[in-house]
Amino acid sequence: MKIDLKKGERKMDKRIEHVVSHLKLQNEIDFNSFHVYPKFFSEGIIILCDKEGSYDRFMNLEGEWISPYIYENIIDFYRGMATIHKDGRYGYLNQNGELVIPPTFEAAYRFVEGVAVVKKDGKYGVINKKGEIVIPFVYDRVFGATDGLFGAVLNGKHGFLNIQNEVVVPFEYKEAGRFSNGLAAVLKKKWGFIDKKGELVIPHNYVEVNTFLDGYCSVNIQRKKWGLIDKEENIILPFENNDIYSLCDAYFNDGLCAVRRKGKWGFVNKKNEEVIPCKYSDIAEFCQGFAAVCKNGKWGFINVKGEEVIPCSYTDVWEFFQDGIAGINVEGKYGCINEKNQLISPLAEGWIKRMDDFYVQYDKNQNKLFLLKTEQSVLSCTYWKGYDFADFWQEDDYSLVAYHCDFPTEEIIKEVEEQVQYKLPFSYIELMKSHNGGILKHVSYVLPDVEGLEESGKQILLEGIFGIGTKKTYSLGGIFGSRFWIEDGGYPDIGVAICTCCSDDQDMIFLDYRECGKEGEPCVVYINPEYDFTIIKIAENFKEFIEKLCHLT
Repeated sequence: MKIDLKKGERKMDKRIEHVVSHLKLQNEIDFNSFHVYPKFFSEGIIILCDKEGSYDRFMNLEGEWISPYIYENIIDFYRGMATIHKDGRYGYLNQNGELVIPPTFEAAYRFVEGVAVVKKDGKYGVINKKGEIVIPFVYDRVFGATDGLFGAVLNGKHGFLNIQNEVVVPFEYKEAGRFSNGLAAVLKKKWGFIDKKGELVIPHNYVEVNTFLDGYCSVNIQRKKWGLIDKEENIILPFENNDIYSLCDAYFNDGLCAVRRKGKWGFVNKKNEEVIPCKYSDIAEFCQGFAAVCKNGKWGFINVKGEEVIPCSYTDVWEFFQDGIAGINVEGKYGCINEKNQLISPLAEGWIKRMDDFYVQYDKNQNKLFLLKTEQSVLSCTYWKGYDFADFWQEDDYSLVAYHCDFPTEEIIKEVEEQVQYKLPFSYIELMKSHNGGILKHVSYVLPDVEGLEESGKQILLEGIFGIGTKKTYSLGGIFGSRFWIEDGGYPDIGVAICTCCSDDQDMIFLDYRECGKEGEPCVVYINPEYDFTIIKIAENFKEFIEKLCHLT
């Protein structure tokens, strides 16, 4: 089953025009004149291969060639960088087509958090985006960093390093998994789990293990006996002759966990009750209330009650239902359906792929690429219709890593509202559904004149708006989210911190709920700790605040 699970790797391209109602195929690029066909599509870049399959180039969504070079292979873009292959060696291009790191490596992997694992002279190390060595080439293998630590192999033994090349966990294990939820699986005679200090927190009791996700991990205590434990080794699902799999970034999605019993898949709740019978040959995770299932070699969709809302009639499905549409395969032809099982794009040979808030469909016969969007998730949504956000957000690595969150589901919105202790304005939620937080294009904002205040008329420079999420550092529920500034930063508990500023004063923009109450429509205020946390009102509501910023950009 071909389902892209990498939700955190998606990025919206602002150059795509709004596709109006009914999901009509609008924007298209004709490749016939170029004598090439699409190979990958990522971060608004189309990677193309010549007809013979020998060389790659890439272009933007306007059909303009970007790459001045022709390479034997270009791997899809991630965080603005693409791995390239030329003359048997690997290097890196940026999105402008510039060769920023020459192809000198025997192997090269994605840049994550500004660094990448590479191989040279038979050994592995780590470089930064300038090509500078940050971890020397002395290791048998190095794995990408998770939770700030690199897994590595030295003289056949596994351990962990930090970015300073300091050994955090000694090289003493036969095998080791990646850190997740603060724990990593390590193997001696059996598997156990260590914390980031290298201390054994779950004993070596298990024959096989997976990775901790959302506080849970599936483990095998003996042959074919799988169960689910938490970080304190409490048994959540008992050890049985079955399989327990996480299908994305959690074991329980919509309160249900996928299990396989007697060779068939279904779903159980945390009480181990079989909510959806184990009768499917394959399944995918629940997303927005739907899960893809396979029966008798055909795919369809069920809801959380186990009802088959889309019959199992498709050769394959390429995505979860999101924003009301899903990609499908019918005997080698690809298209999209809606929740009523209606075909909303023509079936065609080629491929289909889900990007941030749209689908990309390639028609092989026409040699054309089509871009499909939903009304619900585009930037020009109904609430903000008519507003120009083309130059509003800064699309760079730091914004993606620190601010920009995945699309906010109703569950995430509710979770974040409970965490920040206030109901978010509708205008705020609607804006985040189009672009969930990020760095602004350095918007200068002049404070209003207030008699007797030293800050009156001062010019401030806004940095970034918090997205609705919990995983990014500068998201509403993140490490430096709203409650941090109130509980640790000493800011007055008047509402929700939503925007940072570009200064050493740590001044902030807040939603002020003092007059409207926690459920009402707050005004927007500026607070600077250097001026005894003086509160200056700058807009009557969030919509007015954004309107002013749009006029300034």
